[in-house]
Amino acid sequence: MIQIAKKYFFAIGLALLSGLASGEWRIDARGVGPLRFGMSLNQVNRLLKSHLHQPEVAGIDATGRYFTVELENHGDISLMFIDLRLARVDVDKPGLKTVGSIQVGNSASVVIQKVRPVPQVQQHFYVNTGLYLTSLALDGKRGIRFEVIDGKVSTYYAGLLTAIQQVEGCS
Repeated sequence: MIQIAKKYFFAIGLALLSGLASGEWRIDARGVGPLRFGMSLNQVNRLLKSHLHQPEVAGIDATGRYFTVELENHGDISLMFIDLRLARVDVDKPGLKTVGSIQVGNSASVVIQKVRPVPQVQQHFYVNTGLYLTSLALDGKRGIRFEVIDGKVSTYYAGLLTAIQQVEGCS
């Protein structure tokens, strides 16, 4: 049993390191690349060998104290922290894909065909031609939401349910 556990953790470590080395990160309801939702800011900094920090002015709402930072060397990713824990990742440019190869610019029909569980469809709060396509993880605590404008994904974000339900993110 111990041998199986050692092999399992070795394989996970190898996968995380290869993701860091290759630069080929993917997003799903658990996280982005080697980062996992729920990690502390210190854990993220240690893993990435970075110096991300909470800005002097952070927002406060019902979910807690929040802020966003752009990830160094990954300008197309914004990380949202709530109470110093990674809660959400936002993508608003093509290039970074989900595990199912969805990216900004894909059509809503591609999202509906490829994303599992099948996304729930909601009308966009601000854009008449917009939709939210939201797929929750089986635990119901995490998910991924695609904002679709005029039939195309304009942005998407993954993370903890409370974080992806925030319409304005935390900008």
